[in-house]
Amino acid sequence: MTPQVECHTLFVDYGYRAREIATSAKIGPSCPGGRRFAPYSQEFLAIWDTGATQTTITGKLAKKLGLYKIREHMVAGVTGSALCNTYLIALALPNGILIPEIEVADCVGNIGCDILIGMDVIGMGDFAVCNVQGNTTFSFRIPSVAVVNFTSLVLQNQHPILYT
Repeated sequence: MTPQVECHTLFVDYGYRAREIATSAKIGPSCPGGRRFAPYSQEFLAIWDTGATQTTITGKLAKKLGLYKIREHMVAGVTGSALCNTYLIALALPNGILIPEIEVADCVGNIGCDILIGMDVIGMGDFAVCNVQGNTTFSFRIPSVAVVNFTSLVLQNQHPILYT
């Protein structure tokens, strides 16, 4: 008998063709081992970035929240490399998805949001973006529980490709 896995899901229907995948997120002090999540009062704008290996917050946000720096390390980005501070936080995504402890780097400059959610988070689950009739939808589930294979679905005629 296969054990049941508790899965948390997130679905966003943008109602238009989105240029970026964005959601709200909350952060708080890290809460490993079942400690209670105590978020800061504000929600922040988070952009999901498959090109980022690590989740990042702005230096301005780290300062505003008084986060405790745990170390410094070099971070390479599209604009070059920089020495960045890192912090341990808890990250709460919409619909009750909680990452109780994650190391995030701060960044210098304007990244167009407060939080960039990188592949360290995206890789914990399954991530899908659809653009049916010019309307973007985004879905995420954690943990990953099954392979999503569009080619296999087409071959099985479950969702045939129609050309008009």
